[in-house]
Amino acid sequence: MKSLLDNAYTNSRRSYNSDELVDAQYYAKKAMNAAEDAARAAKRSDCPKAERYAKNAYDYARKAYNSDNIDDARYYSHKSMRATEDAISEAKKCKNNRKEEQ
Repeated sequence: MKSLLDNAYTNSRRSYNSDELVDAQYYAKKAMNAAEDAARAAKRSDCPKAERYAKNAYDYARKAYNSDNIDDARYYSHKSMRATEDAISEAKKCKNNRKEEQ
């Protein structure tokens, strides 16, 4: 799950840093795919908060992808980055909780 979330974050950041709308949309699409896969992985790992944040990251990346201008794409890409950071944090908590239970 971590590598999927890292991929979602990296592509959201690339979208955010893009100068052209077409580039921002390209990376936003990649972030969408990674966030969607991460949400599925979080669900399989029984990590509901990470799943919710990954779904939020997906939703924001989708909005960036569907944006009509670079400013909106950057705005939503930034929100996707933040949601992905939250998902990473929650995924770490789930992993740590599992270690403590063993």
